[in-house]
Amino acid sequence: MRTLATLLCLIIGLQQSGAPSGQTEGQTQQMVAVVRDSAGELVRHLRPGDFVLEEDGLPQPISRFEEDSNIPVSLGILIDISGSMNERSGGMSRLSAAQGTVRMLLRMMKPGDQFLLMSFETGFTVNQDFMEDPRVIETSLNKLTTTGGTNLFAAVESALQKMKKAKHRTRALVLISDGIAGGDLKSLSRNIVDSETLIYTFCLLDKQTANVAQPVGGFPVVGGFGAQSAQLMSTPNQILETLATNSGGSSQIFDVADLDTAILQMVKFDQNIVAEMRGQYTLEYISKTAGGPAGHSIRLRATAPDYRVRARRNAATLAKPK
Repeated sequence: MRTLATLLCLIIGLQQSGAPSGQTEGQTQQMVAVVRDSAGELVRHLRPGDFVLEEDGLPQPISRFEEDSNIPVSLGILIDISGSMNERSGGMSRLSAAQGTVRMLLRMMKPGDQFLLMSFETGFTVNQDFMEDPRVIETSLNKLTTTGGTNLFAAVESALQKMKKAKHRTRALVLISDGIAGGDLKSLSRNIVDSETLIYTFCLLDKQTANVAQPVGGFPVVGGFGAQSAQLMSTPNQILETLATNSGGSSQIFDVADLDTAILQMVKFDQNIVAEMRGQYTLEYISKTAGGPAGHSIRLRATAPDYRVRARRNAATLAKPK
């Protein structure tokens, strides 16, 4: 018999994002989860009894459970095309490495999946709106050129707004950047929670630069997004990792001192992203709190002590797969 895991795998402070207007007691709430074992491998084919879901510390019965291995997904791609992405090493530029890993990612997707290509520098551009033909996305991808500065936070906010128009329930945003950024993350933190979109970040920097602190307004070095408002110091790696982990996704540094080697590691990260998108579980429960879960905490954990769960709130009103 598996013993109950005490590891807290998810606590969402829904009071930050608020509840949708018109939400009432008895509202169906939906969670999407990814489970990995102690070796970091995805755990598939679990059952409802393998999870414990709590609201304000009280166990909630799971009213619907689904393994999402075969449903179509919506994938947004956001690429940094600022001037620094033109820097070269190992025979290619950072932008070329980004384009290469996106091409590989597109080839790993399935028919019926939906794609969106965006880029940013000082401004933000939708290079190709949502469509199901990856070849059209790749044509737009090949036209990207570097220019301008880096306005990362505003670009992520704009990209998350676009992702709300995705037609599939499973949604992910892939962000590729050298991570040089500044600004106030207060509103962005709320948008990440509200977006119900996994974020995966590729940090293209040498490892030393990736961990050099830079001034970023309102961003605590540890602990994710906080309430502090003073200008604090953080690193590009911490910025991109926090963007990812607050969404339920993940981040990785790719050392651009040798981009030829880095591109191989980026392809492995592509494989991990696709595996996670196809290896999710959808769980639903009926919230018993008056007005829904706003201002309350949701906790999702596995009954197996060596399983780690990453989960996020999802919109139960989104169209279900046929």
